Amino acid sequence: MESLISRNKFAGMARGACAAALMLGGATSTLLGSTVLVDFSDALGSGGPGGTWNTVATPAAITAGVGLLDVGGVATGISVSRTAGNLIESSNTGPLVFVHDSGVYAGLPAWAASTSNNLAAGDIFYTDNGTVQGTATLTFTGLTVGNVLSMDILSSRNAASASGGFFEYSLDGGTTWAGFSVLDANGVLETDNGWGLGVTTVQGGKSFNSFTDGFSEHRYLNVAGVVLTGTTLQLRLWDANLTSGHFTALNALRLEVGAVPEPGIGFLLLGALGGMLLKRRRC
Repeated sequence: MESLISRNKFAGMARGACAAALMLGGATSTLLGSTVLVDFSDALGSGGPGGTWNTVATPAAITAGVGLLDVGGVATGISVSRTAGNLIESSNTGPLVFVHDSGVYAGLPAWAASTSNNLAAGDIFYTDNGTVQGTATLTFTGLTVGNVLSMDILSSRNAASASGGFFEYSLDGGTTWAGFSVLDANGVLETDNGWGLGVTTVQGGKSFNSFTDGFSEHRYLNVAGVVLTGTTLQLRLWDANLTSGHFTALNALRLEVGAVPEPGIGFLLLGALGGMLLKRRRC
């Protein structure tokens, strides 16, 4: 019988092939663009796995705006700032926020943590947990019209009061909003328990729980293959529970953006990944 590990490997390869297929219609490729990593809070420390991280030390820093470097330390021309709502830095860190080095999900998701590095995943900003619905909006500027974007968000806190919320993005300055999908710790799309593509909108959507989804299962939010229609992108968080003391966590973010590849490159990449899948199925 095929082991759980081998099934996970196959699922990851399948996701790669799907990404290549999306790329033909407009999904991004890190080979053709930039990967940006953002760590919210330096309460535990700065940085994380996978290259250069942009550490936003305090909520005040992101209010002023932060210029972002790619994983190689090169300036991208992209900036992020908080343009609405409120974020607070938590004094809780480490296993009170995210467990990276034990359990079945140790070292996952690999873009945000490893078994030896919890610096990005292990501290957070969070939405105002007063008696009103906490919300915060981050605006990314310096993007290029026609480029393609993907975004991953880690939202985790070891507390039942981290009941989480709704995550959505806008390409048109806030006129229309779309939701995120939810991936498991290995990066495979979740489809059970009401999860599906783009379901995390505040209007009629399903909320992402920072405790049960993020902390317990190491799930994270994702959107991919978004063709930019302007030079900005907005990310908005809404608390799902209006009870005082409940909040939504924001640990880390990965942004990938680049030009649509030439058709020949896309077909070559898709063919290579298809060959990998065929070889895997014969093993």
